[in-house]
Amino acid sequence: MADDMRIRSLDELRDAQAAAAAQGGAIPNYSDWNNILAEFEEQGVKSTGSYEGDLALRNEMQTSVMDAFEEYQKISEREADKQKDEKVGATENVTKLTDSDSDQNLKATFANATSSTIAADYMKYFHQL
Repeated sequence: MADDMRIRSLDELRDAQAAAAAQGGAIPNYSDWNNILAEFEEQGVKSTGSYEGDLALRNEMQTSVMDAFEEYQKISEREADKQKDEKVGATENVTKLTDSDSDQNLKATFANATSSTIAADYMKYFHQL
């Protein structure tokens, strides 16, 4: 393929392949380039005009997509960890409140028992008078 010949679309590639076949030749990497140009047309990406340029552009796009996906996964994991920590914190708060309630119940029971004892002792002494 001559340096000044640029193939910018799938139709141009197919025409060039047909012309090469008519002369008994073929375009190197035709099948792969055909797939690349088909992807570009689906995604609305313009061809660079050469197989090497299109291959590099597709690889760059794939790398960008993978990087974005990995970043999304990291953000999702951080969000999931944050929600998990919030749930654990809420559970700990409930446990602390339950423990506090148990302590308050014990104190109230002790206070009631003590005041009952004092009241009973007072009544004993009061009736003895």
